[in-house]
Amino acid sequence: TMPLEARMNALGNVFMNLTKSGKMIKREVSLRNMDLKAHLVPMAEKHQVLYNEAESFWDDKQAEAGYGPAAMNIAGQRVQAMRRLNEHFKIDHMVDKAIADLKKGHQAVLFFDNVGTKGQKMKLHKESRIEYDSSIELAKKAFEEKLKQHPDLAHIKIGEFHGSISGSQRRQHQK
Repeated sequence: TMPLEARMNALGNVFMNLTKSGKMIKREVSLRNMDLKAHLVPMAEKHQVLYNEAESFWDDKQAEAGYGPAAMNIAGQRVQAMRRLNEHFKIDHMVDKAIADLKKGHQAVLFFDNVGTKGQKMKLHKESRIEYDSSIELAKKAFEEKLKQHPDLAHIKIGEFHGSISGSQRRQHQK
């Protein structure tokens, strides 16, 4: 199989070409005046089992695809699907970190790739049996529950910003 770095570079080229041809919009977020830190998050055993099952599914799909454009398509789907699945596994850590930051008087912003809609089950792939809740809904519920345990944070409001909310909803969340 193609090494992961080569697959990622090829996927980056696909996105770049889609942007250049006008078929995709490139969006960037400025991180000016922000501290950005990476945290390695230990994976719970139940999540490790699901992760291994997902990896096995994609290994089989990759083997079926062989080489060429079909393989690149599968590689791109795999990267995106595993990114969304991994995001799901980090929610508890992210919420705990956000609470700790709020207690220090900092603001907390959680970014998610896997937004979904309320109650929507996310699927690893149309041919996979693996389903999971959208990360944004799980995180919001976990965050709300955690906030209840901290009366000193009762004033904290949770806002959502994503493509499926209206302009008036967005303005309401900014207050």
